[in-house]
Amino acid sequence: MSSDTIYRLVNAWLAFCSIAGAIALWTADIRDDERVGWEMFDYELPELCTQKVETGEPCDSCGLTRSCIAFLHGEFDRSRAFHTRGVYYIACLLSQLIFRLYQLRKGSLRQWWLELAFDLPLFALVLT
Repeated sequence: MSSDTIYRLVNAWLAFCSIAGAIALWTADIRDDERVGWEMFDYELPELCTQKVETGEPCDSCGLTRSCIAFLHGEFDRSRAFHTRGVYYIACLLSQLIFRLYQLRKGSLRQWWLELAFDLPLFALVLT
């Protein structure tokens, strides 16, 4: 398999993951008790933060999922109240989607500075 084929497969996979993530967040609901779920499936996510389960205190990343969901539903003030960085995660998700679809369309446009420009903000958010 050539390196261009592998590069296209990686871009296709990352585009698919971005689309799936955006759809999952957009279709999710925030319940009255501030739990995340999907009404259409009658499913509620369990509490995923081990620090909150163990100590009752939220960790630094608590509220990011709810912030992203509220932002995609157009509730910008509520999004900011859940977590201030939620907007940046949505921006990274959408920029990755646009970039990966562009890369798939253009073929083997492999320019290190372009990759770096789109990937560094994503890595910075993950590390903070």
